[in-house]
Amino acid sequence: MAFNMTSLLEITKDFSLAEAQTILEPLIVFIIGMVIYAVFIFKFYRFISRRNIFQRDKKYHEHEGIRKLAYVLEYIFLFPIVAFVWLFVISSILSMISEVLTIGNIFMISMAVIVTIRVTAYYNEELSRDIAKLLPFALLAIFLLNISNISVATPIDLLYKLPPIAKILVYYFTFLVVIEFIVRGIASLKGSRSSQSD
Repeated sequence: MAFNMTSLLEITKDFSLAEAQTILEPLIVFIIGMVIYAVFIFKFYRFISRRNIFQRDKKYHEHEGIRKLAYVLEYIFLFPIVAFVWLFVISSILSMISEVLTIGNIFMISMAVIVTIRVTAYYNEELSRDIAKLLPFALLAIFLLNISNISVATPIDLLYKLPPIAKILVYYFTFLVVIEFIVRGIASLKGSRSSQSD
C-alpha cells in the first residue's frame, strides 16, 4: 500500500494547474467553436429546408386580404433577404473549401444549391434537409482533417467581390423567387386536388 501511494505521488508531482490550463485552453476553444458551428448549421439547414419558411399566426388565415398581403410581403420582399443570407453562408463555405473556384462560379454553385434545396423542400423535406446540411458538414470534415486548407479571411473578401457581380445576383434572385412561386403553386394545386379527391 505504501509503495502504491509513493508511486502515485511520484506520478502526480509532474502535473500542474498551469500546464493543464495551457494544454486544455486550445481544446476548449476548439470544442466551443465546433458546438457553435454545429448548432448554427442545425438551425440553418432545418430553416432553409422547410416547405413553409414563414410561420404565420393562425388568426391571419381567417382574413383573406391579410393572408394574401402577408404572402406577397413574405415571398417578394422577405424571401430574397433571407435567400441572400443563405447565399452568403453557402458561398462562404464554398470559398473556404475551394481555392480554384472563381467568384462567379462560387455564387452560381451556391445559388444552384439554394434552388435545389427549395425545390426538393416541396417534394420531400427530409431530402431537402440532407442537401442543406451537405456543404456545411463537408466543411467541418475538411476542417477536422486538414485545417491548413481552410481560409478564414475568404468570407470577408467575398463581400468586397460582390459589387462587380451585382447584376448577376439580381438575375439569380429573380430566378429563385420565380422558381419558389412555381413550385409553391404546383404544390398548392396538388394539395387542392388531393383534398378534392378525398
